[in-house]
Amino acid sequence: MFKETWGNSMSASDWTLAQDGSNFAFRCGFTGHEHYDRFGIINMNARLYDPVLGRFFSPDPQVQNPFSTQGLNRYSYCGNNPVMCIDEDGEFWWLIPAAIGAFVGAFEGYNLAMDNGATGWEMFGYIAGGALIGGMSGVAGAAVSTAVAGAIGVSGFAGGAIAGAAGGATAGAINGLSTSLISGNTLAESAKQMGMGFLYGGLGGALVGGIYGGVTAKMDGREFWNGKTLSTDELPPTHLNSDPHSMTPQQKGVAGVEHVIDEYEQQGYQILQREVTIEVDGVRVRVDIAAQSPNMEITLVEVKNGPYANFTPNQKIVYPQMMLDHAPIVPIGQNAAGVWPQIGQPTTNYVFIIIKIY
Repeated sequence: MFKETWGNSMSASDWTLAQDGSNFAFRCGFTGHEHYDRFGIINMNARLYDPVLGRFFSPDPQVQNPFSTQGLNRYSYCGNNPVMCIDEDGEFWWLIPAAIGAFVGAFEGYNLAMDNGATGWEMFGYIAGGALIGGMSGVAGAAVSTAVAGAIGVSGFAGGAIAGAAGGATAGAINGLSTSLISGNTLAESAKQMGMGFLYGGLGGALVGGIYGGVTAKMDGREFWNGKTLSTDELPPTHLNSDPHSMTPQQKGVAGVEHVIDEYEQQGYQILQREVTIEVDGVRVRVDIAAQSPNMEITLVEVKNGPYANFTPNQKIVYPQMMLDHAPIVPIGQNAAGVWPQIGQPTTNYVFIIIKIY
């Protein structure tokens, strides 16, 4: 079995499309992503991809090339050119930090060239070297920041500040060390410059990341400092009956959960907990509702209220495994203790449902 250009599984003997993946030895294939061959889709973590259509299920959050007609199709794979390009995560997250880092690095290289009296091709070398170092620093900083943000489980100003500090310190240290070495400084002086870059990059990253995280949380109707979900009592008292177009995404989410809870209670379900944390293969998510059905089954319900309510990156990883494979889940935290007796132990005692409200 192998993968053709667009990611379809094909037989190695007669080059026909494989219809059933139940006997395949490996689940990862096209660009290293997880295949759901029985359903003919590929899980690229950020988005799901249909290799038959050559299209993603949801649009790319970034327009990669606004000057190309293919680039304007945000459902296509790599500008409709899978032979030459690979989209590793269903998005293009490193472009912006790389571009910003390259621009700043090129400017630093120019200043360094002017200080050393460089001209012509020598000046170009300084600028190009600075752009390369800056781009690499930007990518490294973004990668560290993203990893830290996903690991700490805190958002808002606090989460943004922590992730921003980690990313800024990483980028600053790499940039400071590399630039100093290129300038011909000693190893001791370069180590000093690396420390200064680490310090100033971390402080700047913490400030910018904190403000961005806090403002983003506030715009979503969450707490500014820690990004926690506001309880129903903390939201405007008329939010359930207000105009949907005037509601924040957080208010829409709460309204959708309340609506589903009312319907489930009318059907005889007992609501056990809200915001239950579970883990699948080390990836954590919080499910909106945990209820017990009349026949004593544990039912987990994720509610998406509105046509633009999207899934988080972690949800895009975990939920397909729960729905398609009934993967074992690990209950985490106090809320989960009100649903399952054993916390931290894998269980398949659940039914998982996603409800989309339009």
